[in-house]
Amino acid sequence: MPRIAHLLLPLVAMLAALPVWCAQVATEDGFSLTFRDADAAITGVSVAGKALKLNGTPGGFYVVDMIGDGLLGKMDYHSCAFPGTRVVATARRSPTGVVVQGQVNDLWVRARIESRGQYLAITGDLVNLRPKEDRAAILYFRLPVDATGARWGKTIGVEEPVRPGHRYINATEFHQAYRPGMSRLPVATLSGDGWGISMVQPMDVPRFFRITYEQPYGLQMEYEFGLSPITWKFRNRAPFQFLLFRHNPQWGLRSAFERYYRLFPELFRKVVRDGMWIDDWEGKRSRLGDPADYGVVFNETGNWADEEQRSHDVLSMVYIEPWCDHIEATPDRIPAMAEDTPENHKEARFGRGADLRTNALQLLNSAVYGPDGKILDPRTAAVGGFYVEGTADNPYYRYLTNPDPELPTPFGGMNRAQKIIAYDLYTSWGSQTDQHQYEKDGIYYDSIGAAWAGNHIQSFRRDHMPYVDFPLTFDHKTGKVTITHGFSCIEFLRWCTTQARNDGRPTMGNASPGYFLPFVAPYLDMGGAEENYQEEADFAGLKEVRALMYQKPLSYLNNRYLAGPAKAESVMDSLLIYACHPGAANVDQMVSQRSLYRAYVPIYQALGAAGWEPVPYARVSGGQGAWVERFGNAGRGLFFAIRNPGQACELTLTLDPKALGLTKASFTAVTGCAVKSSGRWSVHLAMPARWTAVVAVNRADAKALAAAHQHELAVWRAATAGR
Repeated sequence: MPRIAHLLLPLVAMLAALPVWCAQVATEDGFSLTFRDADAAITGVSVAGKALKLNGTPGGFYVVDMIGDGLLGKMDYHSCAFPGTRVVATARRSPTGVVVQGQVNDLWVRARIESRGQYLAITGDLVNLRPKEDRAAILYFRLPVDATGARWGKTIGVEEPVRPGHRYINATEFHQAYRPGMSRLPVATLSGDGWGISMVQPMDVPRFFRITYEQPYGLQMEYEFGLSPITWKFRNRAPFQFLLFRHNPQWGLRSAFERYYRLFPELFRKVVRDGMWIDDWEGKRSRLGDPADYGVVFNETGNWADEEQRSHDVLSMVYIEPWCDHIEATPDRIPAMAEDTPENHKEARFGRGADLRTNALQLLNSAVYGPDGKILDPRTAAVGGFYVEGTADNPYYRYLTNPDPELPTPFGGMNRAQKIIAYDLYTSWGSQTDQHQYEKDGIYYDSIGAAWAGNHIQSFRRDHMPYVDFPLTFDHKTGKVTITHGFSCIEFLRWCTTQARNDGRPTMGNASPGYFLPFVAPYLDMGGAEENYQEEADFAGLKEVRALMYQKPLSYLNNRYLAGPAKAESVMDSLLIYACHPGAANVDQMVSQRSLYRAYVPIYQALGAAGWEPVPYARVSGGQGAWVERFGNAGRGLFFAIRNPGQACELTLTLDPKALGLTKASFTAVTGCAVKSSGRWSVHLAMPARWTAVVAVNRADAKALAAAHQHELAVWRAATAGR
């Protein structure tokens, strides 16, 4: 025995000395991942040749079988990730990167990690190997970095230190705690000393996802998937795709968005000029006069355009709301309304020209179902009391409808998408015009992407599931597979916007930050930052909307803060920080504040034309909590919008000339500040409390813009003195 051991020792030593075979994939700019071939463990993460500290776990793919693992009902907004079961996998080299493949608990994963120049694309499928069963699963991909001491990008301009024992996620908390949340931004970042890693869910690949950082898992992508043989386009599987790339750690989340815009410019192409959103301009124009005084460009309407509107370049944006419908009957009365009777051929109250029967049939074909397999009742708490509208004596009911254009019509008549086409999209109350030169200019999507249209609600309707374009999700109470209503809405949005853009027609939407806006924004040419403006000291919601829309126009519709002169100027000024047009309170307010609009609208338009950029390449010092945003570039000239959220103060704006591509800097105060002194690359300013300033750099039009602004502002202040 001792002799055998003596002979084996050299052999063991030789085996230990053999290399561990690994597969590596890297971007052109030096971000790389290394996978161990034998078990697909991630053994290395490096940025520009710098190996990052790992947390000691293998990383890679993990799955949770929600029913099999007994985890239904054990997840809420604040839950940490489940440990999951690691996929028993191997990694191998491929001509474009690495292929990881394996399975566990009858769930199979195959993924390609490919280098596509400046980023890594991770694409693959989670497959159900029990082909006759529906499955509810969570899929994790874990990058096992130890980011202690680094920073998590919370929102634009806000980087949060990473501390041990904390979970980091930017999540939407859905209305009525209906289900666990979803990431509210498609981009998540970790920024350390000399390194930055971005993880991205592509905005044109809608999935129910969360990006988090927490130990012991690291940076992770988390998907909720329902797997079923019922989905025709991907039977028993859920395709996924996400991206990894490096960013400049000095600018964190700002830098990550900048890179994403440059990598995928087609998602952010600007096709329409900046301006304000108004409804029913036709009924208001006799009092308002020239719409240019208010910056009116987008008119929300159900009517045709006309010669006067066209002469002012005001766009007629046709109102549609395909993801829900207003019906004057409770669910138990809908089948009777669908019968072919003389009574049911009367015009429906909210049918936009359709009769009661047409309305009822499209609802039967397209209504969202609840967990009981019946039409989701607008009166139930699962939807929310605001889905019953009207008065107690004359109520009507707001039903959620699946607008997927591919849905069949088993009850006869039309589906919801077909009804929208017939009575809303290309008609006015179902009627054509004989003046085709005045067709509507574009499309306005109301209530898109948020709670008001029930985007977070899940549909249990199985006869709709064969037609889905995006993977199913699941109910955390029952484990049943579901259609997330927001994804059905995006199917219509994608189809309709594609048609509109082919016709040269712009689109706009009444959207809100959070919820499904990351997947809605690519299909909007103008973003309604929300129907109603709400003051936020840190502009958190508006920051998100601006980041998701990039340089596309933004506007509010209603703004109650403009109703009186006391706050009007400060509100008009404040929204310059993200060049979001302020909206209006009512016609009387607009008329009385005409000179105030005339003072600020040219600045809004100049900022919008210059174009917001996520990285300012400038810093503000002095003043508590002040920050700066950049519009434009060195070639066209620059604007810097500075927000002072605190008391009146003096502060200094300092430029990074190399990053901005500047050889000189000529500063002009446009509004909101006074120049105290300036140096070659900096300017010292005095600013009022809770105010936004705009400073131009190398802009030939700056002095004229400032002079016109001051003239109209003086008119406004004189008219409101003492009021």
